[in-house]
Amino acid sequence: MPSRMPVVFLTSAGQLGGAERSLLDMAAVLRQLRPDWPIGVIAGEEGPLAEELRRQEVPVAVLPWPEAVARLGESFWLGAGRGKWRQGAAWSYALLKAAAALPAYQRRLRRQLFQWRPRLLHSNGLKCHLLARGAAPPGCAVLWHLRDFLSRRPVLGRTLPYLARPPQRILAISQAVAEDARRLFPQAAIETIYNGIDTEHFTPAGPARNWDAFLGGASLPSAAVRVGLVATYARWKGQEVFLEAAARLLAAGVHHARFFLIGGPIYRTAGSQFSVEELRQRIEALGLTGYCHLVPFQLDLPPVYRGLDIVVHASTQPEPFGRTIAEAMACGRAVIASRTAGAAELMADGVDALSVPPGDAGSLAAALYRLIQDGELRQRLGQAARQTALQRFDRRLLGQRLVQVYEAFSRPEDASPEGTAG
Repeated sequence: MPSRMPVVFLTSAGQLGGAERSLLDMAAVLRQLRPDWPIGVIAGEEGPLAEELRRQEVPVAVLPWPEAVARLGESFWLGAGRGKWRQGAAWSYALLKAAAALPAYQRRLRRQLFQWRPRLLHSNGLKCHLLARGAAPPGCAVLWHLRDFLSRRPVLGRTLPYLARPPQRILAISQAVAEDARRLFPQAAIETIYNGIDTEHFTPAGPARNWDAFLGGASLPSAAVRVGLVATYARWKGQEVFLEAAARLLAAGVHHARFFLIGGPIYRTAGSQFSVEELRQRIEALGLTGYCHLVPFQLDLPPVYRGLDIVVHASTQPEPFGRTIAEAMACGRAVIASRTAGAAELMADGVDALSVPPGDAGSLAAALYRLIQDGELRQRLGQAARQTALQRFDRRLLGQRLVQVYEAFSRPEDASPEGTAG
């Protein structure tokens, strides 16, 4: 392989969700392992992602998505309810508007890529996958990074095989995502590479978040056990389940626990996430005022994890990966996670975490009660979790696998879309 291989990452988002933080990790570790490989990022909107990339001196081009495309989402298709078909008609109209705007955007994307002349275009996100092959310059290989279940995208996911030819290779962030993709792309070369995190940044040692300062002087009880859910406000991330479990504990007389919902709304798609006001109203309705607190999105997460005794992952739908699980484990926290899809691959129940059925507030409350009452168990799980993170989720492992995949594009027999890896 040549000593220099320009790589361009394509992403639709500008905020820092799990996928975007994973992209930052990929860029950072590639620059460490292959400093002679120029890399760049094309983002679909301005925001913290582009700011952080510039801080790291990674070239960034922001090509804002047309408004009709940026706001297009499929969230309401995943649940039933009155007016669904009326919403469906409105969504179909929005889809037509977005489709009309895409050709002009693809031309802008193609012009940017022709300026940078990458040898590899690494696409992140379904909207990016749609455009990647058509925008790539001659001689530029295309790679999709799948971070979601295509089968759970009723429109875009299921039409993607007909709207876009599969690329030379597809990466999946878990075995569950890979298996889902193979049903739609049976001939594609699909390989599972787990997300990586910086285990020298996400570590048990270091400063912890001072919740007393956050609460404005209202100090926590000295024996308080701090329980947190760190997630975007996407409706399937389980905030309602978390709050219901907290209410059950309070009703059972567990008054020394304090609960924190840490995150915020980051998406532009309509109906896909809770608002701050919705969650505040739910906290009040469940009688959790004073016991549960909303914490805005935090850029520096390790102190947040270190400031918690228990970290909860409560996703109610199949989780493609579960980055907060890996981050909390790396920080040596006791973790309770939904036993679903990719998240179930990250942990060994009772060894380095506790797992519960998704959407089951009763089971979550029981697991929380067990950990709140047993400090030794929290410590044992946290120590084992740290070792699991080092062995499986260190981003240097991710970087080594990416280098191998990228180098394979210099060998035509390996870059072919025929056959399956994984």
